[in-house]
Amino acid sequence: MLQEQLGIFLYIVVTGLIIRHVGERFQQSNGTISKYFKRMLSAFTLPRVYAKYVQLPHSDTPTHPYILNNPKFFPFFVDAIGTIDGTHVTCAPVSRTKGVWRREHGPKKLNDEEWRSLALMRRMTGVSSSHPSHKNHP
Repeated sequence: MLQEQLGIFLYIVVTGLIIRHVGERFQQSNGTISKYFKRMLSAFTLPRVYAKYVQLPHSDTPTHPYILNNPKFFPFFVDAIGTIDGTHVTCAPVSRTKGVWRREHGPKKLNDEEWRSLALMRRMTGVSSSHPSHKNHP
């Protein structure tokens, strides 16, 4: 059972497929796929696991030459925060818009499409204009 949960988690992470497609592949319901994914995500983000295995790049860490010299990557991400330059921005919705990000019974659960738009919103708002890649932003 644990092996199947790990397999489902890795399959989603590697392929980026939506829950419905993964459910068809593994012959499980969408609820089961979601539950297994959340379980594994929680396990991998425990402080003792995360601190041991996840290392964020430092601000002075150079971008790998494979990314810099690959026309499939660099031109499209040159001004995107956190993708090429290693910048990580912590942000949260301002208080007047928090209601948009909440459900009736607690925090809003975001689907894949909403996560992408939230990630885009985070890149576009709430960042310091002192960062070199924000030369065109106020």
